[in-house]
Amino acid sequence: MEVAEDLTFDDLRVFIVTSGLQVIPGDSILMTRTATGDYLGWFTLTVPAEMESRSVLVQVYFEDGIEPVHNLRFALNIVKQDGEAQ
Repeated sequence: MEVAEDLTFDDLRVFIVTSGLQVIPGDSILMTRTATGDYLGWFTLTVPAEMESRSVLVQVYFEDGIEPVHNLRFALNIVKQDGEAQ
């Protein structure tokens, strides 16, 4: 098995899929390569005020152009305190 120490992508993008939360930006996140060779991109998840406390599944898909690269999932716990979801 060969492992590449330096991975480079031509068009690395991230797509966020979740239920009940607003994702900004709504389309995809363009990942920018940093000077250290890492990739950086930002997104925001907004919780509606009326959402009750619960766990929400967030799925993250990484693609280079149209080629899938990696994906991950995590549970985001929404806790309502003092009438506001946090």
